[in-house]
Amino acid sequence: MRGYGANRASGEGHRVTVSTNHARERLVLADALGDTPETVMAVHRLRHGLARAVVAGPLHRPCAVIVQAYSVPEEPAGYGDDPEAIWSLLRDLDGWISIHVALALGPPLATLIAAATGHPRAFTEEIFSVLDQPVTALTHPAVRRLTPADLPLMEAATADLGMDGWRFGSAAALLAEGFAAGAVADDRLVSVAFTSARTGRHAEVGVVTAAPWRGRGFSTSAAALVCAEIQNAGQTVVWSTSEDNVASRRVGDKLGFVEVSRRVYVNPA
Repeated sequence: MRGYGANRASGEGHRVTVSTNHARERLVLADALGDTPETVMAVHRLRHGLARAVVAGPLHRPCAVIVQAYSVPEEPAGYGDDPEAIWSLLRDLDGWISIHVALALGPPLATLIAAATGHPRAFTEEIFSVLDQPVTALTHPAVRRLTPADLPLMEAATADLGMDGWRFGSAAALLAEGFAAGAVADDRLVSVAFTSARTGRHAEVGVVTAAPWRGRGFSTSAAALVCAEIQNAGQTVVWSTSEDNVASRRVGDKLGFVEVSRRVYVNPA
């Protein structure tokens, strides 16, 4: 976390909650987190008002940060290298079930949570990968770039694809500020790849395919189109997936992604 290293003694008693209405504070905190593959989602959500945060210490040099997305409050992300500082924020947070933190913080944080709650914790690692070369072109006749003309298709598919908010607040915002590609079948959008988060240096790609249409190469081809657009914009493409998501890892491998780091979900056992 850029800016980490503030005097803990001065930060332990100073806590700030940053929400949608605190525009300036959100931007200061986003800058403090830095622009890395591991922070791209949190920074994106803060900049777009899609998450709230609780902070120990000053916003520009926090001791610990928890970013809680409004869309998935049960899985907040924690930043900082002190498990006790993160737990001091997390224990007063509503709605969380698991916490996403740096790999080294998983075991000590799990010990603190288990001691306080009486419930053991388990771990799921998340792999962060980037494209360090031009994306492999993998075309499919049913897959194409999505444009504003496709907005009705996207909005109609929101529920079926589980894309409430489209990661930018709306499908229209995604098309205006990011990139999307997908497959249309039976006059419906059945698969989509999209920029799930975008910062100055990085853009993360997500993919969703409706269950009946999986296994046809739609996700891989659509993701290749989105990755190419991101690279053409001069940004580094990020792919993150849980260690046990074999299908997602296979798509990333086909596209040429290379692992650069890992974080971990501390979950109920």
